[in-house]
Amino acid sequence: MAVLVAPRLEGFNNDLMLANLLLCNAHCKGSSRPKCENGGFVDHNCECFCPPSLKGDLCQTVETSSACGGIVYVSESKVTEIKTPNWPSPYPAGTKCTWLIKAPADMLVKLTADDLDLPYNSLNRCYHWMEVRYNLIGQLGVKICGEIKGKTWTTTPYGESNLMMVRLDAKFAEDKDAGKGFSISATTAPKPIVEDKSKICTFEPPSDGCFFEGDGNWFVGEDKSPSDYGPSFAYRGQFYAYVDGNNGEDAAKMTYKAPSTMEYCLSFAYYLSGGDLKIHSEDANYFYELWTAQGDQGDGWQKAKVDINAKKDDLIFIIAETGSDYTSDIAVDDIVLKEGVC
Repeated sequence: MAVLVAPRLEGFNNDLMLANLLLCNAHCKGSSRPKCENGGFVDHNCECFCPPSLKGDLCQTVETSSACGGIVYVSESKVTEIKTPNWPSPYPAGTKCTWLIKAPADMLVKLTADDLDLPYNSLNRCYHWMEVRYNLIGQLGVKICGEIKGKTWTTTPYGESNLMMVRLDAKFAEDKDAGKGFSISATTAPKPIVEDKSKICTFEPPSDGCFFEGDGNWFVGEDKSPSDYGPSFAYRGQFYAYVDGNNGEDAAKMTYKAPSTMEYCLSFAYYLSGGDLKIHSEDANYFYELWTAQGDQGDGWQKAKVDINAKKDDLIFIIAETGSDYTSDIAVDDIVLKEGVC
């Protein structure tokens, strides 16, 4: 029998934590900004903030018992076996092991449980378990105990697709008798070919421009906006589009023509220190107001999603109206248009 415990919806890589850290590390530039590895990212001290079970200046080292764990490199032509201490005899009481499995950047990691034996109780709750993190290294993974053979896991093609973490935890209930542990094998798998019909605009060079066409009143900004009333950094990457508060009464527009009749989801980040930011659509007969944000929204980027039911050749507008107040800068970034509802 196998007992699988689904991961909790919490962990290291959640959107709120990332947003807060991005707000705090904008000053870390050049040589002061480390290149964190293995899912780590830069914190407000310009140091790498590592996922649980990783450590080091760049998150390059695994926290594990001396008798097990470490970094395992796999390749397309190589299958690597990983075994708990003393396998197939019981592992020592209180053992905690962590393996970080790394594949080439263009490959996925595939893990097979060849043989697993870990104790659990009559309520199917694990005393000791193997945890597999196959989506994000910092996100809690599925926990497995019981007896199992032949079960496989493959990293998702999104997120940290070439990284997988496997952990043995026999510390949680170290007074319980140990099982045999596990013998698992790791190798690579090809990334699936995914046809992504999303259109994305982050204003990062080199680029052929945004799929939304500006009217000449939008400018590409980097770091702090020239007027000091706009954002201090981009929401994603280094660049963003903005309208200066001195633009006056004229509305600044970005326009996109829908290529086919369907429902779309438009998502974007926006910075509003005043004025109005609107999403409109227009067909041959009518003008539709779909979304509006008004007035000062605070010193930080906000996120929005808008459902758009468009016919072929309908126009979709992003409209910024700064009004008469020169302090009302408006900026947008990370514009994504996907087929389907939000």
